[in-house]
Amino acid sequence: MRIRSYFLAGAALMLILFLSACALPPQAKYLHPEFGRDQIHTVAVLPVIDARLDQTEQIDLSEYFILPLREALEKKGYRVMISSPATPLSPSVTDAQLASLVPDGTDAMIALFLKDFRSDWQWKLILATYEFQAQLEGKLISKPRGVVWYHTETTTHRAGGLLDALLTQALAPKQGSKTCVHNLLATLPDAHSASSSEARP
Repeated sequence: MRIRSYFLAGAALMLILFLSACALPPQAKYLHPEFGRDQIHTVAVLPVIDARLDQTEQIDLSEYFILPLREALEKKGYRVMISSPATPLSPSVTDAQLASLVPDGTDAMIALFLKDFRSDWQWKLILATYEFQAQLEGKLISKPRGVVWYHTETTTHRAGGLLDALLTQALAPKQGSKTCVHNLLATLPDAHSASSSEARP
């Protein structure tokens, strides 16, 4: 009886720890320790930098990524300005080069690198499986500090069965891209949070 009680108590503890871990907010791969002191309120948005190794699949980068990016930033309390460099940026652009492109009148600039975007059909006899995957890398850069936030996000949708696969194929690319952007930005502190951290002693 005592062994059973210990087992149940241990199982309950493991469940509590698991639920607590699941409740933790997502963490960015890098966040400058003084992010909140920069008072970043206005963010310039660069066109998406297509860093895919395979670019055969043609997509509207602005519709799939910039529109949801602007929506996510504004939801976090940032003012957004769309910026267009004179020449397209290559995937090899350096952080220093990006910092030099931060427009006057803005506090920072965000750059998205599209690392992967693909949809695949797989057939096993008469069974069909559809898979969609998008991978983004995001950087928020300010002139005085350089990179102040960095994160990567991969979103995958899978569907088995012909009808489910066809429905997923119709919806996943655009909706999956939006989900990928919003999950990526979930690790970026709100503009209001940055302001409040600045106000604290």
